[in-house]
Amino acid sequence: MEKKYLIISVVLLLCCNVLAQGQPPVTELHPTKITILCADSLQATDLNGETGTIAGRTLAERFGDAITESNDGYLWKIKSPKTEKYLVTTLQEIRKGDEYVVSTEKDKIKLVGFATCAVRHELGLIEIPKGESTIKLEFTKVTGRTRVRSLELIREGALKDYRRRVKEFKEASKENHFGKKDIYGIMTHYGVQCTTPGGGPSPEWPKGLESLNIEEWAYTIQSMGPSFFLMPLAWIYQYFPAPLESVEKIVPGRTTINYGGRDYIMELADALNKRGIKLYLYYHLGNKDKEFWAATTQKGKLKEREAILESVFSNWKAIVSEVGNRYGKKLAGWWFDGGMSYYPTDFEELSKVARTGNPARMICFNAYKFPAFTEFADYMGGEMYGLSKVDKVVDFKCTGGKEKGLFAFALPRVENDWTTWKGSPKIIQKPNFDATRMVLRAHDKGYTLCMNLMSYSDGSFHPDTVKGIIKARKALEAKGIKRVFKPISQK
Repeated sequence: MEKKYLIISVVLLLCCNVLAQGQPPVTELHPTKITILCADSLQATDLNGETGTIAGRTLAERFGDAITESNDGYLWKIKSPKTEKYLVTTLQEIRKGDEYVVSTEKDKIKLVGFATCAVRHELGLIEIPKGESTIKLEFTKVTGRTRVRSLELIREGALKDYRRRVKEFKEASKENHFGKKDIYGIMTHYGVQCTTPGGGPSPEWPKGLESLNIEEWAYTIQSMGPSFFLMPLAWIYQYFPAPLESVEKIVPGRTTINYGGRDYIMELADALNKRGIKLYLYYHLGNKDKEFWAATTQKGKLKEREAILESVFSNWKAIVSEVGNRYGKKLAGWWFDGGMSYYPTDFEELSKVARTGNPARMICFNAYKFPAFTEFADYMGGEMYGLSKVDKVVDFKCTGGKEKGLFAFALPRVENDWTTWKGSPKIIQKPNFDATRMVLRAHDKGYTLCMNLMSYSDGSFHPDTVKGIIKARKALEAKGIKRVFKPISQK
């Protein structure tokens, strides 16, 4: 798993471009969707004049500099087609007791920090005048270091329809919503980087796939009793265990098309579905894969940020939609890593693409430690647990905090890394690993647990980890909660 952020290789070119442009441009407010105003030099002016460039910062962060004193904050230039009220939402790492004001030439709103954490918070409505104007966020009291990610604005007149679309989006996936039947699942970061059993060198592509016995793998997964299995379509390195035309158009030779065309994902989906286990796919943008990233950003020919992201997401949509059509209802959900790398973008559009072939597919954009980036998602990423007291989990859903409205999902590592690779060639079980305690806690607290297991190139897991999870399954059965493995209908 990508532990932090998407590192965009062209950041220096972008920095030069920002300096050449001078002041941030005017942002036109969208008539029906959310307009995102990031607190960095691509869009904002620092009130203390400290944010002049994004040098040394990745585009993925899109945070302003840490604020440590009063009267600091950000100013954005905006343009509204007419004078009207907009709902203001902030994404920030705030501290309890911090105070700030969001103001326009017509109006202002004040917030007092209610918790020391990262939050997504609706401030209320603010009036914005017609034409070009400014909107400012200014701290009046600072109790420590705090950072602002963005302001999000949406017209009051567009709110009703926007909320209808969000509601319809979430209701569409109802048949796959997490609940008491989904106490836990299993994840593994299987991929081209995996070492051979015992920690030997990673096989050359696609030799590792040839050692996979799909039926045995599915049998082992079933023995652990999960309701779903989550694995990568591709992890950091963009090699795909399926014949995908969209990928071949970007970098030839990265799929199974030229190696017999075998579709390992389809075989695994069938093997799991007939056992009553849903398949979820993880996907990573692959920025650390130099060849793939150079191709998707057109080998440095694109220098404007908007053009780069248009190319990146055009390829993303092509891959994700092909996968969605290919597997249909056999694919129950997506877990997109590096959600902070997507922000700011049109998540509504991306989520629609992610449901191609299955309108009930569950969607997640991993926000890591940050607030949820969009309401057009079903469940939180939960990387390394990710739940806090302010999330207020009730019946498997967060009713407050930074993940409000999303199904509560915890994704801890149970071994020494996310998977085997040259930096962690062997699977080493954590000395305090207790699957029974973890599973029973998820059951008692009412959230969905997904335990990440490392795997070797043949798909094998650490035998003691498997035994530990089988023990946890039996502990649940002793409470009267028994998984019934009925085949999943694809109709």
